[in-house]
This record gives sequence, structure tokens and C-alpha cells, in this order.
Amino acid sequence: MSLRHFGGDSRQITAFPSYLYSSDLSDIPPLKQTILDGFNDPGEEVKSAASYALGNISLGNLKEYLPFVLGEIETQPKRQYLLLHSLKEIISAQSLTADSVRVLGPYVLPIWQQLFKHCECEEEGTRNVVAECLGKLCLVQPDKLLPELRRALDSESALRRTTVVTAMKFTISDTPQPVDALLRSYIGDFLATLQVRN
Repeated sequence: MSLRHFGGDSRQITAFPSYLYSSDLSDIPPLKQTILDGFNDPGEEVKSAASYALGNISLGNLKEYLPFVLGEIETQPKRQYLLLHSLKEIISAQSLTADSVRVLGPYVLPIWQQLFKHCECEEEGTRNVVAECLGKLCLVQPDKLLPELRRALDSESALRRTTVVTAMKFTISDTPQPVDALLRSYIGDFLATLQVRN
């Protein structure tokens, strides 16, 4: 089995049929390994397709796939960047409706904890994906997570503070959101951090 089975040419995984996004594909035993094999492909397009596929296939069975993705992030440093992109796909899709937010709810804390383990990664690209995930996750449980994000500004680590400030960018939307009032109460602290220590 290859990624081609899920959308023709693996470089065109964006043509992946949308009905599969919410389908439970966990009964296809070689699927996880097929996707992970895509992470090892020499072609960047195939790696990206594998990352995108893992994130979107996870939506069909979060109970099966989300712990798998978090475990892989923890144990596979060479795949970490791609796996974080998979996690970003999951968070983005699961934050669209009240029902999907409810389904994501039990996983918010483990996701949050995993992301904070990587806030200080030496790779800027990885920190940027972590920041995007943190910002989007804040929109899922803003009353709980925005204060946590704010507390992280007090870190001694410049990399952690930078990641946290970058995360704020992903909490802001062009259209009015229920979280806007809460964001207004915190935005000054985040902006002040831009002018402080290195």
C-alpha cells in the first residue's frame, strides 16, 4: 500500500477525497506504517503529503491516531517537524465546530504538554509550528489556555518566550471571535515581551 491509494499521486494528496477526512481508517493495518514510510522518502513533496495525510486521517479516529501522533513526536526527533505539521492539521480541523472542539477536549492537556516540550527546540521552523499549534489550541479552550500561555512569558528561556509570543499571532482572527475580549486583556503583556530582554 502506498500514499497513492489515498489520492492518486502522493504529491497531490490535497486531492485526497474529503469524505476520508472523517472516516475511521484505523482498520487498515498497514496505514500508519505506510504514512511513516512516506516521512522517510527523499522527496520533500512526499514527506509533506505523508504529514498532511496523517493529520487528516487522524480525524476519523482521534482515540486511535492522536496518541500515536503524540507518541511519535516524543520518540522520533528526526520526524518531529513533519509530525508537528500533522498535529497542526488535527488541531485546525478539530477547532472548527463546537462538536469537534468537544471531541478534542480530552486531548487538549496532553497536546499542550507535548507542545511545551518543544518550545525551546533549536530549529526555528519547528518552534514556529509549535507556536501555530499553541495559538490554535488556545482558541479551543481560551479561558484555560490563554492564562497558561501568558504565564509562559515569565520563562527564563528566550526561545520559549519567543515561541509563546509567536503563538499569540495565531489566536487573532480577521473576524470577531468570542475569544476577542479575553485576548484584549492579555495582548499588552505579549507585546511588552517584544521590548524586553533577549
